[in-house]
Amino acid sequence: MTLCGGISDEINTDQHPELVAALTEHLAVLNSKAGSNASKMHLVSYKTQVVSGTNYFAKLRLDDSDAHIHARIFQGLPHTGGKFEVHDVQKDHTKDSALAYF
Repeated sequence: MTLCGGISDEINTDQHPELVAALTEHLAVLNSKAGSNASKMHLVSYKTQVVSGTNYFAKLRLDDSDAHIHARIFQGLPHTGGKFEVHDVQKDHTKDSALAYF
C-alpha cells in the first residue's frame, strides 16, 4: 500500500489501457520534450504517485530501439475531467535505468 503522496513500486507492464492511450495522444509533446521523432513509445513500466490526481512516472521505449525515456504524466481527478498532461521528460535512459521521482 502506498501513502498519499508516496511513490508506488514499479509496475512492469504495458497493460494500462488509459495510460497507453494517453501516450499515443501526447506523442508529439513527448517527442518534442525528448528531442526525438519516435513513431511509437512503448510503455515498459511505471510508478504512480497520488496527489490531487495521479502522477505516472513511465519508462518508455522509443519505437523498436534500445533508446528509452522517462516521462512524468499527470492525470487529473475525475471531477476535473481526468485529462492527462505531460509534465516532464528525461531523455538518454536505458532499459536498466532506475525509474524514480523527478
